Amino acid sequence: MKSIRSQLALMSERDPDRREFGAEDHRYRLNGPVDPATLAFAEELIGGRLPEDYREFLLLGNGGAGPYYGVHPLEESLSRIESMYGDLSSLRQDSPLSGTADFRKLCNSPPDWKDHEAKAAADPAYAACYGEHQETYLNEPWCYGKLPIITYGCGGYFFLIVRGPMRGTVWMDWLATAGGLFHMHTAFMPFYKRWLADTLDRLARQDFSTPEPETYGGSDPAALTEAERSM
Repeated sequence: MKSIRSQLALMSERDPDRREFGAEDHRYRLNGPVDPATLAFAEELIGGRLPEDYREFLLLGNGGAGPYYGVHPLEESLSRIESMYGDLSSLRQDSPLSGTADFRKLCNSPPDWKDHEAKAAADPAYAACYGEHQETYLNEPWCYGKLPIITYGCGGYFFLIVRGPMRGTVWMDWLATAGGLFHMHTAFMPFYKRWLADTLDRLARQDFSTPEPETYGGSDPAALTEAERSM
């Protein structure tokens, strides 16, 4: 874990003008360690410890440099839950998520997004399919056990499941744009380390393109093992 700060320092050297997406916000820096009282409050809400690799990260740095706009401080993650759901009670319940809910497949969408938009405008039944799935997954029980950790942009964000069978796994929430919920097949630290390695490589080549969200997902399409889920 200690090597993370040295890798971030190398990123900063390679990108002094902060051309990498999100670098102007996080500036390749981690915050100080999470406040013990905040950590204890969050874990009391959850009814147990946060996933261990994410917990260790917070003890190193309470958010800061990371994919896209950076990793949220724990306080901000909790605040976002309150903003979305009105309180923090969703953290006390197990997430029922077990696999990706891709609205494109559920509603038989065309592969191109512009074609999807045209079809939605012309076909009320197709538009209703998207709307019904979006409404379903925005509400209970699908909001349970979700801790927002990173903002992607355009309404999308990454979240960590902190309770339930898929505890410790990272997911992508595209509900705001009616896309669905996508299982990244990774725990937090592999997800973060893929970002470190990918960004260091791209900065060495002076490639400032913005990677797609799935870039930092797992390489194995199978679900994580029980041991990985308990991290």
